[in-house]
Amino acid sequence: MGKTVMKSCPILMFLFFMIFCFIQCNNATAPEPIRPDPPEMVPKSLDEAAIETGIDAISDGMGILLQWSLPQKNLIKWIKIYRKSANDNKFLFLSSESSIDTFFIDYEVTYGILYSYYLIAVNRDNTESLPSDTVFYRLYPKPNNLNHTDGPKPVFSWHYSFIPPVGYLLRLENYDSGELVWISTVGRFYESIVSVAYNWDGCILRFRLIYHSVSTLKLCT
Repeated sequence: MGKTVMKSCPILMFLFFMIFCFIQCNNATAPEPIRPDPPEMVPKSLDEAAIETGIDAISDGMGILLQWSLPQKNLIKWIKIYRKSANDNKFLFLSSESSIDTFFIDYEVTYGILYSYYLIAVNRDNTESLPSDTVFYRLYPKPNNLNHTDGPKPVFSWHYSFIPPVGYLLRLENYDSGELVWISTVGRFYESIVSVAYNWDGCILRFRLIYHSVSTLKLCT
């Protein structure tokens, strides 16, 4: 019995050695997964741009808009969004979006908090890309009660009850076409009620005021 065990030991050791070599060879020859290219954040435009792009506050309601593009859209399965607030010590997973989506609105935000975001693309093999560039945004309360008088040169007025910002950005657009009619940067006012006359700065983009128009107002921070 003892001789049988002694004879079988070298055979077992040889089998273990062959299995170990086989595993090591497979590991050595297995190709590294190819990472997809990371998403590209849409650059933030100037607030004074005719068409605003990139991270921004949404015009209606309370939220932060993210925009991106995918270099290899047909190879991507979904996008993972990560966020860190000034109260967090690391980035946390926020949401997964389909590869056909190119924007996301973060509604779970608080005024005055600085938020940071980055994206990761995941391909069909579940391989993740490197992180995208990181973008930042801080949301402030919107001015309210935006009104205007009637007539060929209306006066726009609004109310802001928080700490006065550096200034305001007033945009006047054609209601039907969305064409920009007038954009004006209004300096700091310490009064809670602010009013300015139409084309007070001589920066009108069109020579005729379209009465069917919509005005939007942003803070300059």
